[in-house]
Amino acid sequence: MLVLNNLTENTQYKVKAFVATATEGIIYGDSLLFATATQPTVTTAPVTNITQTTATFNGTTAQGSESIQARGFEYKLNSITTWEEAIDITATGTTTIMADITGLTANTEYDVRAYAQTQTDNRTYGNIETFRTDSVSGLSDVGTNHFLVSMYPNPTTNTTKLVVSGVEGETDIIINDVQGKLIYQTTEKAVNGKVEKTIDVNSFAKGVYYVRIQNQTTSRTQKLIVIY
Repeated sequence: MLVLNNLTENTQYKVKAFVATATEGIIYGDSLLFATATQPTVTTAPVTNITQTTATFNGTTAQGSESIQARGFEYKLNSITTWEEAIDITATGTTTIMADITGLTANTEYDVRAYAQTQTDNRTYGNIETFRTDSVSGLSDVGTNHFLVSMYPNPTTNTTKLVVSGVEGETDIIINDVQGKLIYQTTEKAVNGKVEKTIDVNSFAKGVYYVRIQNQTTSRTQKLIVIY
């Protein structure tokens, strides 16, 4: 038996056994063809519904040649450099996956990555997303106001109005699809502690998007659903 390592994914190979004899030289057996498996495709999407102690993890998985037996997330403190101490949590869903997390520490930075586990117990991981939980006094205080975000209508077919209150200066609005692709980005200046922006989604495909609102001190991600 010979164990082969470092083969290329989704590639066909040919193999044949042989013996070397003193009288007849090398004698080969029949050639056999085999193909290596394709791994699942996994994406970690931005974290949503962040509070002081809770958050919602999001991601997507797509089947490879091996069936997926389990889907989930691993998360850890950002200050921990390796994933050996990461916490494992099972996700719900198949193509789009999610998990609600509790017991987080306020005002703390975490890393999270989605995974898909195949029938041979191999795990394929998505990209790493970093997020920070809200502080004890709220996500961000500006004077006596709290950082609040609303979008309506949501779900939407044509436009949605984004209202962010409790901010000052410039605020970035960034929209990604579930694969992490940048769809829309703009920077708006707050007026009287508020940013209001109507976003045209007519060019967006039907589906789920992640809207990240951030400035120098604050970041929050909300889901936006586009329907037709």
